[in-house]
Amino acid sequence: MFEQALTVAGTNYQVLCEETGEAILQIRDNIVVDINSAALKLFGFVDKASMKVHYPVDLSPPVQPDGVSSGDKGREMFEIACQKGNHCFEWLHATANQSIFWAEVRLTRISPEGAPVMYAMVRNITKRKETERACFLEAQVFELGRQAGLITDQARVIVSANRAFSEITGYTQQEVRGCLLDAVLYSLQDLENCQSIFHVVDTCGYWEGEAWDRKQNGQIYPQWLTITAVRGNNHEIANYFAVFSDITERKSLEDRTRHIAEHDFLTGLPNRILLVDRLRQAIASARRNNTQFALLFLDLDRFKFINDSMGHSIGDKLLQEVAKRLRKCVRAIDTVSRQGGDEFIILLADTGNAKQIAHVAQNVMNAIAQMFEIDSYEFSMTVCIGISTFPNDGEDMDTLIKHADIAMYYAKESGRNGYQFFNEEINARTHERNALERNLKKALEKGEFILHYQAEVDFASGRIVGAEALIRWDHPEMGRLLPPRFISAAEECGLIVSIGQWVLERACRQAKYWLDQGFPIVVSVNLSAAQFRQRNLLQNIADTLRLSGLEPRYLALEITESILLNGQDSIYETMVSLKELGVKLAIDDFGTGYSSLSYLKRIQVDKLKIDRSFVHEITHDPKDTEIIRAIVAMAKSLELKVVAEGVETAQQFSYLQSIGCDEYQGFYSSQSLSGIEFGQFRYDAGDGSLQSA
Repeated sequence: MFEQALTVAGTNYQVLCEETGEAILQIRDNIVVDINSAALKLFGFVDKASMKVHYPVDLSPPVQPDGVSSGDKGREMFEIACQKGNHCFEWLHATANQSIFWAEVRLTRISPEGAPVMYAMVRNITKRKETERACFLEAQVFELGRQAGLITDQARVIVSANRAFSEITGYTQQEVRGCLLDAVLYSLQDLENCQSIFHVVDTCGYWEGEAWDRKQNGQIYPQWLTITAVRGNNHEIANYFAVFSDITERKSLEDRTRHIAEHDFLTGLPNRILLVDRLRQAIASARRNNTQFALLFLDLDRFKFINDSMGHSIGDKLLQEVAKRLRKCVRAIDTVSRQGGDEFIILLADTGNAKQIAHVAQNVMNAIAQMFEIDSYEFSMTVCIGISTFPNDGEDMDTLIKHADIAMYYAKESGRNGYQFFNEEINARTHERNALERNLKKALEKGEFILHYQAEVDFASGRIVGAEALIRWDHPEMGRLLPPRFISAAEECGLIVSIGQWVLERACRQAKYWLDQGFPIVVSVNLSAAQFRQRNLLQNIADTLRLSGLEPRYLALEITESILLNGQDSIYETMVSLKELGVKLAIDDFGTGYSSLSYLKRIQVDKLKIDRSFVHEITHDPKDTEIIRAIVAMAKSLELKVVAEGVETAQQFSYLQSIGCDEYQGFYSSQSLSGIEFGQFRYDAGDGSLQSA
């Protein structure tokens, strides 16, 4: 009976071992003597006989994760199991094809007669270990991440905070556990804002954006905040996860980058980008409130001369000082902007009438007119200002800027150092100017230019000794135009050099013709600043003389005093080379320059031509009388001839003759004449001799 019971029990045990899902190994003297089907499947052996191996050495990789060999570690585990009767541990196993897996092993000692028998129950826990590892890594990421992290329960009560949270905010993890997330994050303390954010989180699963927070020391700082809802198996929200970072440095960098992008690097003033933005705002505000604002377009007079003659360093410092003065002329709500070079724009927000705008413009002119002291230099500046207003002169940004620019150029052409409001008359003149520029490009090709000549007469003998070549434009629609109508346009559109070369060639051919006709006079040709700066100037003049057959001594080149004011050595070298070529040199418009007369010592000019503005008032204005007397006396001391321009009356003629002026030209002798008319005039005058009236 007992034996039968044992047999039944043994059979039941065998059935249990086979039917259980866990691998079971029977081990005697560290040798596997029996296994169940689950073990056979787990380790990947073909049959039970092939699994009669040493355990755990033959079913393990050589070394366990802690660095101890599987043999030494296995003996340690068996000793513990023998002493305690059983022992549970985790073990890294290897299958027949050397695949590695984690297992939970329970060793149980059974001591029948003879050597102890060990049973090993092996359960594959690889997935659990991977999950644990993932959870560990996630915990490490949360704890060691550089972003602050907070985990709450369903009611938004904080259950965990990481190290970065404490580093950023100054609060310890213990201080915030158990607190409401709404109370810890400053941006959530606004009830309406908090409800809005969590409505998005609960609906969409997360919310992120820029927010403001307060540290433990009271400092307010910007942060980038993300709040995520964590849902459980029933899809109900189980937790909230808040992550944020301190973006103070990023915001500071963005502000610096924006400032660089929107401000002029030299003066620190708003540049065109920022001006455009503020103009848009001003237009929107003016339309909304039915108000007006003004734009002042500023251009410094003679800045290029100062920049070129004194150096760019002085020019830069001058612009910086101008910017400081302009800021002081306007209110905080106004904008002073540098557009580039020496151009500035002032936006006067919410202005009143034209009188108030003019008052600001006058203040700006007065501020710029104050003496500048930069390094070792002292000099004064003037400025031209063009003014446009919204909505009278334009209802969009580009039109307002364009009209202010047009008005500024009109102010500059009107004598500089002034301001001008935009109006339709100016607009019409601008359109005319643009039309002139377009037609100028065709005028040379169509032969629309002609030359007239005005006699230069010797005071003592009354003989015609020279003729100044004066260009005229026979415009097909506008009629005959004098130089003031188109020369500045030619300079701006880059045609002045081509036109000047045409004048030089035509004048030389005319002088050669007169010479061949027995009328040897010197023809004078004006050189523009652009022509004078040409590298091939000397070659052009030499070639023109050679092609025309005119001897150099019958050509006089007139340059304005302003060309010489630069003071560069290259200018004087050019003047010397021209003299070596054999042509004569004259300084035109003498007395209108801004520098001292010391440059006359360095160059060998033949004549000084007194500007007509001084001659016009010599019989009425004692100052002009004294100026001319001084010029003549100085010229005599330097052995230079003096030519008076614009002589129109007998009184002017008599005075100039009495003080020793050498030559004159003007309506008193004749008007400007064509080449044919001038030749006839010479014959009518009796071999070039004129009688004073």
